[in-house]
Amino acid sequence: MTLTTPTNVRVLVVDASAIVRKILARELGRHPGIEIVGTAPDPYIARDKVFALNQDVLTLDVEMPRMDGSTFLRKLMHTIRCRSSCSARSPRQVPKRRWRLWTRARWT
Repeated sequence: MTLTTPTNVRVLVVDASAIVRKILARELGRHPGIEIVGTAPDPYIARDKVFALNQDVLTLDVEMPRMDGSTFLRKLMHTIRCRSSCSARSPRQVPKRRWRLWTRARWT
């Protein structure tokens, strides 16, 4: 029998709001087994970090300047497998087309 050491879930937080990025990173980082590997204020900065940091989980803000989160996720899904979290409080805040995209991406 071989014992393996548990690995941390590596998380990249992407949100336009500096306060939200700070709170998400702080609160997620408090949990054992979760490692915040980086934050980004928009998808263009996040794109470089996605390929450099090798995260397991990517959190995305739905509405960001320069490119919205669902567009970024759709583009990203063509190049890597990722899990994502939608920062909307309820499905009513996100158009149905975007909600289906988030849900499908979350479970792939």
